[in-house]
Amino acid sequence: MDLFLKAKANFYNNTEKWNEFANQTSNIDSFCSSYVWIEPSFRVFYKRTNLFISETEKSALILCQGNDEKRGRYYEPLENSWKLTSPFIGENIEQDLCSLLEPLMHTEWNTISLSGLYPSLVSKIKKCFLEIENIQIEDDKIGYRYLASLEGGTEGFYSRRSRKFRRNMRKNKEKTQKANIQFKIFKLTSPNEVLSYFERAIDIEKRSWKAAKDTGMNSPFMYRFSKRVLLNAVNYMGACGILAFDGKKEVGFIYGAIFQNIFRGLQMSYDNDYRALGLGNMLQHNMLDYLANNNVEGYDLGSEVAYKSRWVEKKLAVPSIIIRRNL
Repeated sequence: MDLFLKAKANFYNNTEKWNEFANQTSNIDSFCSSYVWIEPSFRVFYKRTNLFISETEKSALILCQGNDEKRGRYYEPLENSWKLTSPFIGENIEQDLCSLLEPLMHTEWNTISLSGLYPSLVSKIKKCFLEIENIQIEDDKIGYRYLASLEGGTEGFYSRRSRKFRRNMRKNKEKTQKANIQFKIFKLTSPNEVLSYFERAIDIEKRSWKAAKDTGMNSPFMYRFSKRVLLNAVNYMGACGILAFDGKKEVGFIYGAIFQNIFRGLQMSYDNDYRALGLGNMLQHNMLDYLANNNVEGYDLGSEVAYKSRWVEKKLAVPSIIIRRNL
């Protein structure tokens, strides 16, 4: 069987293994490196590329392979836009690193992009490529992760925020209460529940500032990707969401996955007519309160957006590199 066809069969036949490998990997974004995240990306954004998998007993390297005018024959992670997906997963990735890379080195390639890394792994990758001639290794765009602790519950979370932040949240709460905005939790436990909730969220998204700027998840590719991520989360992990109501009108949503007892926020949006109420902040507040009351340990707000720094204790830089070779 062709190398790439064999890799594709391996990928789809061992879904639980990739999730488990991601779960076992230290110092990476395990959620964005799991099958739950990379499978939808490969199907939606990379469907015209090939799959490459290199394995040891306890580790794997998963990349897609394509060819274009700018990069030549290239390899990159199955999701490479946000720079959080590590193609290296498993409990022994540092020990197995050169063994994982060796089959890749013996293929024809011009460019290899590797994201979702951490400093010691970057150093070891560079050492593995020392004997390859005519290569250049350069830093790529840095990704960022935003992580908040829920230690001490909702009260503990706010005790670690600034006085200005707490004051602003009190004002938002007063505004939404005065406008009689209600918030309802949805425990998403089946595909049918996901599909129903997701379409309601999409209806709200169409009325958001994101949709007005054509950056919402209602755009065709993001619609397909986001829906499949949420379906995967329900099938392999756990997921929940909130809808905000003005009477019977649905005006806001927030949802995400629960992985390793950490909530990974996936999407949040609201009807732009309700922007002055601070509805986005109150969606976050209600989700935090629900998670804290259910003993979830932390909140991963995902990739970089300016407002997130106010909500978290940790902003983690995630390095990426590009390896170029002249054949």
